[in-house]
Amino acid sequence: MVKANIDFTKCVGAVKPMHGVNNGPIYKPNAVTQNKQNMKEYMAAGFPFARTHDSAFNNAYGGPHTIDVLNIFTDMDKDPYDPNNYDFDCTDAYIHAIQTAGAEVIYRLGTSIEHGVKKYGCKPPKDYKKYAIVCEHIIRHYNEGWANGFNCNIKYWEIWNEPDTHVDGLAHEDDPSWTGTPQQFFEFFSVMYNHLKGCFPNLMIGGPAAGGPWRKWVDDFLESIESDTLDFFSYHSYTDNPLNYVKYAKIVREKLHNHGYDNTITMLGEWNYAKGWLGQDFVDTILHIKGIKGASFSLASMACCQYAPVDILLYYDARPCGFNGMFSTDICSIVLKGYYPFYNFNKLYKIGESVKVDTDNEDIFLCGAYKDGKGGILLTHFNNDDTTAQKQLDLGVLTQGGKYNVKYYLLDNNHDNELVKEEILDGKELNIKLDMPLFTCYYVEFEKIG
Repeated sequence: MVKANIDFTKCVGAVKPMHGVNNGPIYKPNAVTQNKQNMKEYMAAGFPFARTHDSAFNNAYGGPHTIDVLNIFTDMDKDPYDPNNYDFDCTDAYIHAIQTAGAEVIYRLGTSIEHGVKKYGCKPPKDYKKYAIVCEHIIRHYNEGWANGFNCNIKYWEIWNEPDTHVDGLAHEDDPSWTGTPQQFFEFFSVMYNHLKGCFPNLMIGGPAAGGPWRKWVDDFLESIESDTLDFFSYHSYTDNPLNYVKYAKIVREKLHNHGYDNTITMLGEWNYAKGWLGQDFVDTILHIKGIKGASFSLASMACCQYAPVDILLYYDARPCGFNGMFSTDICSIVLKGYYPFYNFNKLYKIGESVKVDTDNEDIFLCGAYKDGKGGILLTHFNNDDTTAQKQLDLGVLTQGGKYNVKYYLLDNNHDNELVKEEILDGKELNIKLDMPLFTCYYVEFEKIG
């Protein structure tokens, strides 16, 4: 018997936005059939943030005319102050779709990853200052109405994506994210950050979406950037163990502290299940992401990060692709198993106050929230070893007393977040026993009725 406890009487802070995503909904207002869009389902999940990275890979967002700096300002030899040199149309529609869905945009300035034999956007810009001026005007278009623009109030602007693929100090022409040297990137980032922060002191300017938060490259980056502030630090990680996210969050927080950035927000800007990147391991990765194992992994990751020193999580990816475990790639209005942990975490997010939890088993992940007579618990049994035996969970719930209507929503291979049990429980110390086969997920909802 595995023991876990949750204390509705002890608030340990706010429920954090652990259910953010990369990319927005598929939104076609004039579509004849619902399966051509997923706005309804996207909105229902309540994703708090949508990061605009790799958006150019999806034609429904506008494809190669979307988001990336060179997709908007296509000729770096032209005048960056002339609005006629910018192509905003597709990105306008895409940003509008995200905001219509209720998500806050995190705009990635730079380029989508480039796996082709020829690189375009991931080369170091010829003129760092001019590139920064172009990005300044992209911001002005979306926040200040420049060039027939808008007042979108986009707060977060992220500089680049995964510039640390190679860490040997050399330039690599085949690198999919940054073909220059680390030192070139540090200089580029400093120019970008200082220019944009100087223009927009009230916005959150950050980055660099590091692919290896544990690397010495991060220390070199923090040491080299010429700024006394860094509004947010973003990094990425793919793993088969949710507890790694706790470890990396602590590493990042320590590195920031060591370089004087104690007030910097931390953002796990890409994360998902990954068994491996080659051969059968990669095949298994995609298959698991699309099924109950990926759903359990997502729930476990959000649950443990709720109590870890990381501020924002952004799942990769809500864009229809192999790494989207939430929406069917072919008919995006069909939700997959991986949709429901995000949908349920949003319930905790709306409750607002996180509560203390503990468990005596590393395979049981849980988090909870309680406020004003309403509570919720998310829990799952996850282990990357598919042969892990079923567990019996003894869940103790400490309350302030009274009667509670308790509902149990089950997500497993045979249930899609279905209400499977409802009961009235009474008292300060409630005891719940649950069968927890591997990858089983529950959302347990509490409402005080007396």
